[in-house]
Amino acid sequence: MKQHAMLSAKAFEVSEAPIKAFGEALLEAGKANPDIVAVSTDSSSGSGLSPFKAAFPERHVEFGIMEQGAVGYCAGMAAVGKIPFFAAIAPFVSARPFEMVKDDLGYMRQNVRWSVAAAVLPTPS
Repeated sequence: MKQHAMLSAKAFEVSEAPIKAFGEALLEAGKANPDIVAVSTDSSSGSGLSPFKAAFPERHVEFGIMEQGAVGYCAGMAAVGKIPFFAAIAPFVSARPFEMVKDDLGYMRQNVRWSVAAAVLPTPS
């Protein structure tokens, strides 16, 4: 794993807007490393990817509501040396694309980073 491909410590600071901090840190990392690509599933703005998308439109892919396909795409990009950062809404990547995560990313040990939004547990009313 290339050290310069990692997000800066800024992404892990306590913030009122962690999604904004993630987006800013990814933009910084993207400036430093042209192998970084951003992938989202109908969630670019809600996942903090808008600054990256504006700066590097050719390195941003929006899949719409196709999480399984996005996981496979990320695996393919990682296999050819790119460093995908996949951002999605948590409920949609926790179950349906699990086989792709297990097979395409886990078994193949692909260098894919994840960021999920809206990861909450329901509470009784």
